[in-house]
Amino acid sequence: MTEKYTNLKTGLFVLVGVGVFLGSILIFGGARNFMRSYNHYNVKFRSTQGLSTGSVVSLSGMEAGNVESINFGDNSLVVAHLKIDRAYGQLITDKSLATIRTQGALGDKYIYINPGEASGKTIANDGVIPTETSPDLIEMITQGKGPDFSLVLDTLHEFNVLLNNINANGRSANLMDNLVGASHDVSHLMSEPSIRDSFARLKSILSKIDRGEGTLGALVNDATLYNRLVSLVGDEPRNKYLKPLLREAIKQNEKNEPPR
Repeated sequence: MTEKYTNLKTGLFVLVGVGVFLGSILIFGGARNFMRSYNHYNVKFRSTQGLSTGSVVSLSGMEAGNVESINFGDNSLVVAHLKIDRAYGQLITDKSLATIRTQGALGDKYIYINPGEASGKTIANDGVIPTETSPDLIEMITQGKGPDFSLVLDTLHEFNVLLNNINANGRSANLMDNLVGASHDVSHLMSEPSIRDSFARLKSILSKIDRGEGTLGALVNDATLYNRLVSLVGDEPRNKYLKPLLREAIKQNEKNEPPR
């Protein structure tokens, strides 16, 4: 009897330990939804655009809830039933706007809610959140809607015409062949010993000039030459040398002119 009683206590102890362990995983692992309370709202769209049950509901970029279910409503509208954390209930007002957006490279759909102005009236539980009737990108492309979308279509058309002209009569293939041939010719030319030697000499000459070696290097790198040229053609030397030369030339010209 004592042995059975001991085994029973051991089993109960193990059972309680396992329960505490599982409870800790649920609480600290992020599954604390059991202790959270939600408000429920409805959003009406013309099309779900790929939205599905369980999709995220974002409030100004913060995850606030999920889509519980999606059903058809009046006038062939699609009604998405949302559950949003009650802590954000004061931010859901008649000034809020709900839209369907795309998240990530895989194109996952979610509902984005803009809280709007703070002066809005809070929407009651199970109320309807206003929607922003902006066309989807696919709808804009297929129907040509949206501001200045005709310009985008014209640009795509011109780009298509350009590609057709390039590809006509095998021009693109000929262009690639010409590019490959030109690249081969340049490689062959650069492999010639005389060309390599010429570039090596030119590099050596430019390096010497940059270091100031030789007469040309001294002229390029020495600032005194510039200063001497400025002093030679400046105002004072010009008045000192050029003006007397001009006067003498005028006198000689007057002497050589025949009398009238």
